[in-house]
Amino acid sequence: MPTSDSSAELFKQLQKKQGSYEEEIKSFALTLNFFSNKAYEFVREALSLNLPHPSTLRRWFQSVDGDPGFSNVAFEALKVKANAAESKVICSLIIDEMSIRRQIELMVKGSMVM
Repeated sequence: MPTSDSSAELFKQLQKKQGSYEEEIKSFALTLNFFSNKAYEFVREALSLNLPHPSTLRRWFQSVDGDPGFSNVAFEALKVKANAAESKVICSLIIDEMSIRRQIELMVKGSMVM
């Protein structure tokens, strides 16, 4: 979470027009939009901030690997948090089942047909 100094700097960056978005702005935009689409639109329009268009957010989400199994990105995030912690970190892995409906679909991913 940004500090008050970094939040002020982030706000200044959002008021400028720019080509690509910094990681902090991407994270802020994705998080706000995740919690409330309407709040995201309000902040984007009412405050005249240079936040990414919702279609840009959707494009960013499309690059997330949603294959079954364990996510290396999640494990890397846990590793970063654990390394940054001042004390020992205890973590638990909870696995839940989900029903899969019977359906046949052709999905080509890379060189693999599923």
